[in-house]
Amino acid sequence: MSSSDQSSIHTTSQTDAMSTKSTSTMATTKSLLRSILPSKKPRDPKATKDSETPAQKSERRLREAEAVRLLRGMASSIVQYQTSSAQLLCVYLIIRYFHTLSTEKLIILVSAVIPSLSCIVIHYFVVYA
Repeated sequence: MSSSDQSSIHTTSQTDAMSTKSTSTMATTKSLLRSILPSKKPRDPKATKDSETPAQKSERRLREAEAVRLLRGMASSIVQYQTSSAQLLCVYLIIRYFHTLSTEKLIILVSAVIPSLSCIVIHYFVVYA
């Protein structure tokens, strides 16, 4: 076997291994998202906001401000480490703190923070929500 044949075999097996790892990571990510994301659609944000008392409104605004602060920190971690667990935690925080947003706004928010996960989140909302 010539060295070019061996090189070709090595490149093919490396590509196959990377493809398998990518598929495995995607399946794990989908599984984790299903377990942490809510199984029902969020409540109607307009009805929720209309029935809020001033105290509830200020509490909601504080939660949203804290969530934005946390998301900024998580976004910098994601850029720095590129770990799937940091990405999933960030998606969880978005869903947890912004559950009153519409599905479309949640997808836009996730896409802005973690572009690589936006198609998984869109798939989740289309299929499971």
